[in-house]
Amino acid sequence: MSTTKRRLIRFDPAALLPADILAGRNLDPTSRIASGIRKILGSYTNHNALILNHSTKGMCVGDTTPPYSSVKPLTYYEDLVNLNLYLVRFWRVRDMTMDERQRVSDLWQYNCDHVKYPERGVLRLWIFRLVNHLPWEIPGQWCTKNTLLPFSYVLSKLRDPRRRPDGQVKLNPTPRTMENRLVAGVLEDITERVIVPA
Repeated sequence: MSTTKRRLIRFDPAALLPADILAGRNLDPTSRIASGIRKILGSYTNHNALILNHSTKGMCVGDTTPPYSSVKPLTYYEDLVNLNLYLVRFWRVRDMTMDERQRVSDLWQYNCDHVKYPERGVLRLWIFRLVNHLPWEIPGQWCTKNTLLPFSYVLSKLRDPRRRPDGQVKLNPTPRTMENRLVAGVLEDITERVIVPA
């Protein structure tokens, strides 16, 4: 039996900006939905959420999970990581002004909070194993879609993080979409600056 004590972590709110993206991988062995999403998409992560500078709650997470999207404190994910139930990365859309970041945060707070999670829509994601780019939009606002929606109102199509390499905007973004944007350099991984020892 190992006597090594696991190091606890915390998130440094000073290292976060509004409109940063939380990318998560659920490690809970009882969560079949999370592992199913990863298998369907061929992704490492299964969840995305938006960092907000909320008008009354300060730095927090705009999170889209069943039954409705909601605002969660940063400590919600810190606790999951410290219980070894979740892995978290933080990604930043490059070249945004602070005004643009705050507008994305405000748009999520006032337009994307309390949105019903589309469990049926998520079940339709299996289609991405057959076709990568659908020419139509699947109804509903699942985690990645609801996380990225405010960017479409603030940034031009050329700067929208949903933009594909061919210039078109991905209508049905998923955690795999975000991983691809990280590889393409649209997103910057800021995890090492955010996650610090407790």
